[in-house]
Amino acid sequence: MTKFKISKTFKNTLFYILKRVGLMLITFFVITSILFILVRTLVPPDVAYGPEREIEQARLNELGYNRPILEQLFIFYKNIFTHWDYGVSLKISYLTPANELFFQSLPPTLLVNLYAVVLIIPLGIIYGVFIANHKNKVIDIISNIFMMLLISLPSFAFAFLLQYLLCYKAGLPTITSSLFDAGGSYFSFKMFISQIVPVLALAIPGIFSLARFVRAEMIDALDSENVTFARSLGVPKRKIIYHYAFKSALVPLLPMLFGLIIGIFTGSIIIEQVFSIPGVGRLMLQSINELDYDVFMTCSMFYTFLGLLSSLIIDITYSLIDPRIRIGGNSRNVR
Repeated sequence: MTKFKISKTFKNTLFYILKRVGLMLITFFVITSILFILVRTLVPPDVAYGPEREIEQARLNELGYNRPILEQLFIFYKNIFTHWDYGVSLKISYLTPANELFFQSLPPTLLVNLYAVVLIIPLGIIYGVFIANHKNKVIDIISNIFMMLLISLPSFAFAFLLQYLLCYKAGLPTITSSLFDAGGSYFSFKMFISQIVPVLALAIPGIFSLARFVRAEMIDALDSENVTFARSLGVPKRKIIYHYAFKSALVPLLPMLFGLIIGIFTGSIIIEQVFSIPGVGRLMLQSINELDYDVFMTCSMFYTFLGLLSSLIIDITYSLIDPRIRIGGNSRNVR
């Protein structure tokens, strides 16, 4: 019987991925634990007066609010792993499970961010290739100035600017429609119209950020030796740009795209607040304002996981592209 042999490269890759996943999970639990301890050492939640007082006090005791902080942390993780229990809301929606509020707020966040991603990826790549092909020309210089200004502008300032121009001047809705107002569907025409401005507020900076990256990579690829050699052979300019240069630029572009997509989700918190999108970002800000601790922890875990997942995907993608990364730069194993 022929033995199945696993290549050394595959073993190294698998070991690197497992190591990175393990480090991500450890980092996630460390960050979550620190957040939990900081939150639980704040002012304890007020217990309501009236017929719900005993029920609320019993629920808080069940969550460990009357016990030492490390025991509270143990109860917190135990409830999550055994009962999927992230605690309850005491301010935003009285005694509603925190994870239920989170999942209710998740669809608007996903929808707005996915619309933004659909715009960012094709338009950012096309525009980046276009301005790279017009390097040092007037349109390239103007684009660079505009991109730097837009990228440097705070997200809330750009959101308010779009809100003024497109909502107050052009007549588009200033806030996102609720699910009830939109007829019970996230894909209704009224919901789509109300999401145009927040989607643009997310997409436009992302388009220019991606275009700036694509431009830099395309210029490096166009100045490479193989492209210079192709020019000397009389290869048509269009083929050089899209067959040689763009393929070379795709190598570092793919990891950047994964990070950009997840980064959009983590960066939509302010946009959700400005346009009253009933998403996770707005729920998190509301939990901070109202000191709703369990809801805050649930939302914080979501955004912490997204940030760490972004780093993990970028590292793994780069390791698949460049073997020296996953073997720690050991030149003896590169050959």
